[in-house]
Amino acid sequence: MLGGQVRLGVLGASLVAAMALVSACGTGTEGATGSDEPPRGSQGEQSAADAGVIGRSGQDAGTAAAPQLIMTMTGGLKALNPKWSFNPRDVRGYENLRQPRLWGANEAKLRRFGGKRLVLTTGNRGLAAVVEFRSKRRYWAANVGDPQNPHSIELIPKGPRGMVAVASPAGREGIALYPVRRGQNTSAATDREPLRKAHGVHWDGHRQLLWALGDKFLTAYRIGGTAARPKLVQDKAIGSALPAGEHAGHDLSPVPGTKRLWVATGSRVHQYDPDRAPGARRWVNTYPGSARLAKRVGVKSVTTNPTTGRIAVTAANRSDQLTDRVDFLLPGGMFKTGGYGRIYKARWFQP
Repeated sequence: MLGGQVRLGVLGASLVAAMALVSACGTGTEGATGSDEPPRGSQGEQSAADAGVIGRSGQDAGTAAAPQLIMTMTGGLKALNPKWSFNPRDVRGYENLRQPRLWGANEAKLRRFGGKRLVLTTGNRGLAAVVEFRSKRRYWAANVGDPQNPHSIELIPKGPRGMVAVASPAGREGIALYPVRRGQNTSAATDREPLRKAHGVHWDGHRQLLWALGDKFLTAYRIGGTAARPKLVQDKAIGSALPAGEHAGHDLSPVPGTKRLWVATGSRVHQYDPDRAPGARRWVNTYPGSARLAKRVGVKSVTTNPTTGRIAVTAANRSDQLTDRVDFLLPGGMFKTGGYGRIYKARWFQP
């Protein structure tokens, strides 16, 4: 995302379309079979709550609720249903992180840990933060460096307060690991692993490893070292180079109901299945929704509703990497962001 180059639109538009969601983004992709069939649940079935295509004005005459999405944009995070927003400049407790007024968010995830609901975010001026939902209290945050432009973050549920992994595509590009210390809301990295143009991280609770996506590689790491100084240990057997001719790995997220991962590159959207034999077979290009999605160019985020199987996608439509719409598949639809401004990523969100 290009920092500070896009102005945030005027907040406040009428937004309507309902999405059912029972469980939000978790800490793993535990679940089903790893087959090419749709995940268990109602993927492909149009429920009353999922019906309706959102048009240019955001209106859907049959519903009266906003979609359960959280969006990243210049100006911060914006969740639509329930309504919630975050900008470190507007909240006490983040002053020492020296963030600009037009803070551009690059990532948004929801995690549950230690009885807390936590929103994970990164920003284009070096911010990486774990924020308590609703209160916006600082659980952990650090300025990892303006040139690094961190693009993704993950909370690893190990230790009494967890660990944080941050992916940065510039500066000291790669994956940095930060233990969350008791009584401290910031910390220094205990390990850094180089990964060119690192854009995504995801904790796989089923396999107990951290996935990381870079320009040409999907890499897997185990957590090693000691409790005081944890380290990232690469597991070369389970990771992979991107398919031949592809680069610009960008988004990484779980496929609910399976043990697969969504992997968006500059030119395609794959599902990656580590349970298959090593090599090209692990890169799955036939999956529910693939007819419209597999060859989509410039995808910045792809995420699946764990209950309905509906897929939400954002893709850049200008050179500044932002967009003014979220596209849906299974069933199809479109959400125009309207007065909320142009966005970078959108993910399903239910605290």
